Formats: sequence, C-alpha cells, structure tokens
Amino acid sequence: MSPTRQLPAAAVTVPHPADVRPVVVGVDGSQASDRALDWAIDEAQRRGLPLQLLHAREVLAYSASVLPVDPVGWDDPQWVLQAAHARVTALAPEQVLAEKDVLGTPASTALITASSRADTIVVGARKHGNLGAALLGSTSLRVASHAACPVVVIRDLPPVTGSTPRIVVGVDGSPTSDDALAYAFDRADAQGLPLTVVHAWPGDLTVEIMRVTEAIADEVRAAAANAQIAAIQAQIAPWRLRFPQVPVQVLVPAGDPQQALVEESATATLVVVGSRGLGSVRGMFLGSISEAVLHHAHCPVAVVRPTGPGD
Repeated sequence: MSPTRQLPAAAVTVPHPADVRPVVVGVDGSQASDRALDWAIDEAQRRGLPLQLLHAREVLAYSASVLPVDPVGWDDPQWVLQAAHARVTALAPEQVLAEKDVLGTPASTALITASSRADTIVVGARKHGNLGAALLGSTSLRVASHAACPVVVIRDLPPVTGSTPRIVVGVDGSPTSDDALAYAFDRADAQGLPLTVVHAWPGDLTVEIMRVTEAIADEVRAAAANAQIAAIQAQIAPWRLRFPQVPVQVLVPAGDPQQALVEESATATLVVVGSRGLGSVRGMFLGSISEAVLHHAHCPVAVVRPTGPGD
C-alpha cells in the first residue's frame, strides 16, 4: 500500500463496507484511463456504489513509460492517484472513494485479483496497432478474459451522436448469454434506456443444409427466421417480466454475429457480450465473437462471465 499523503480538502477517502462491492477502475495517468475513470464515476454514482481507484506498476516501469503526461516526479508515482482523486473530487465530490497502489505487479494481474471482490472492473484501452491484441491492448484484453466480475472496456472512440441512447446485448440461446441478458436488462432499467437484443444466425447456411430449391428458399429463410425469433423471445421472456418498463427490440439478422453487433454498436451507448467461463487459452476463454466486438465496437463494451455453479 502507498504511504499516507495530503489530499484535496473537498475529497474524503474512506474504506468501503466489506459487504458492498465497489466499481474498480484502473488508473495510470493516461487519457485512456481518464475516459475509464469518467465512466466508472458515472456508474458508481448511478448505482450508489463505492469507487476504488487501482494503480498498479511494475518495478522500473516508469523509467520506460511513454504516457502522454508530465508527472510531478518519476520517483513519486503518487501523482497518478492524486490526479485521479482530484478528477473524482471535481466531478463527484460526494462519491465514496477508496484507493490502492500496487507495486511490482502488472496492471492486468492487479485488476484480475481485485475482480474477485468487485462489482465491476472498468479499464481504458489504448490503441497500439492494427493487428491482434495490439489493436485493443494486452491489459484490457487479459482483464476482460479472466476477471471474476463484469468488465467494461472503454476504448478511444468519439461519442455516439444523432441517435437515441440504447444498450445492445448479443445472445445465442446459451446460459452464457443469459448472464449477459441479466446484466443488460439491469443496466437498461437503471439508466432508463431501451434494450436491443441481437441474435445473428446463418440464414443461407440453413438453406444450403436443407438443399431446397430457389423457388422455396425465401420461404425456408422466413420460416427459419421466425423460429429464431420465437426462441429468443422465449429466452428473454423471464427478463421482460422482471423488467417490464424496459422497452425491448429483438433483431435476428442472417449473417455474422460479430459483424451484426459491431454494426449495432455504432448507435449504442454500451454493448454487452458474454464470455465462456473458465479456460486456459485466451481466445477460447473469452470467445471469438466477444473478442472481436472488444476490438471493433464503436462504444464501450461490457464482458459478462458466467455465474452458474462452479464459478
């Protein structure tokens, strides 16, 4: 833990109750973490949760840092938490706040460890390149893949404008997407937003497998689409009963699921996807669709892991 320091008079740092899980946000002084912090402040305030600032740094990490900031001094990395604390004070002076400085541990490891006692992990993503994990950033991807609670990744994107705010959730009929639905309905209800449920399916593949003639291909596609809609309506029925005030739109486009979700994200404030649960290989753990959405979505993405028996 970091040594005690003088804090701005308007801010009060207090430990949060053990039975209330905080919104934990990773901060490192970058513009990406500032965006994540702003999102986390809004989430914590809206839901009445404490906020925890987590700053992790490996030994000698600052000597090679390329952060676009001018710190008070490299030998005193407390400027990161001080700056984040000041930002919280300015935006939400009454916010219950806790702080943690972890030395000698990668940020991803510290955030994953914190996730076992957190309500939500929020992390900013810096765009480093055009291929693979570099597109999103290794820290964000690793945390989204292995955290024990929902993870919201905030990428460097322009705000969505010119459309009605809404939340989008991807479903596939599996228990994993049930967890994503629970999260999406809860957030839509809390924010007073409509919810769009997206289930993409291989329409043309269905026609090919059935080997139907062109004369009845459209009828087969229509019948298959209706079956898909019925299945998804049945899956979301319990959540509609629980959250009757949430307006729901169901989309079942015939095509690639990740493309459908990325397209819908262009006019959304949040996209929610599920992860596959425990696993040893990053891509298999997170799921190719969820990982692709993290890389390419036009808005923040929430990754929700399963919460069933054994988790």
